[in-house]
Amino acid sequence: MVPDWIDPESFQAFRDMRKLIKKPLTAYAEKLIVIELCRLKTAGENPQACLDQSIRNCWQDVFRERDKDLGRRHTSADESQAYLAAQDKIKVEPPNADIMKLVRSATRRAA
Repeated sequence: MVPDWIDPESFQAFRDMRKLIKKPLTAYAEKLIVIELCRLKTAGENPQACLDQSIRNCWQDVFRERDKDLGRRHTSADESQAYLAAQDKIKVEPPNADIMKLVRSATRRAA
């Protein structure tokens, strides 16, 4: 059932991890995991890396790789200042009267 582009040992490790966290895979759930790995592969992700990430983090499901942009997480002070300056230039329009009526009526109903 496991595609040839997934290491069978890794998939077994995923099964074992799911048992360890007391969320064992049913046959149908296993099929859904394989379908999701196929979808991730089609979207340009490395399905093996996605599976390994789920094993490493004890996740119940498989997701696209989270660590791809690790090097870009930290921005310089200049980049931060430029971002904040650009945000200051964005004009935010006040809500119109119709929206305010909806908010007030929703607030009254909730109270």
